[in-house]
Amino acid sequence: MVKYYYQLVYDEDSIAYSRYLTHIRLFAQRLVAGQQLPEDTSKLLYSQIAQACTSEFSCVGRIDRFVRERFGTGLTNQEEMYLALHIHRVLEGGRKE
Repeated sequence: MVKYYYQLVYDEDSIAYSRYLTHIRLFAQRLVAGQQLPEDTSKLLYSQIAQACTSEFSCVGRIDRFVRERFGTGLTNQEEMYLALHIHRVLEGGRKE
């Protein structure tokens, strides 16, 4: 979804891509097992990242909608935040087609 949302060509040799893949794999495992990271009670970091990464959070919103339709549950704010951060990092290392 991220690749198509941004029309991104990944730099598969970058550290950001490697971390991104690791995060996606762990995220998928937690999602399937019903063990997402818990809601973070401190909203400060989340709100700061959401303000700085508006495009990434828009993409995460699409992922959240897909997860809700497919698994019947939404993403926790921690999952959203970490996913947005990893998308941000991979975007810095990627290039548009």
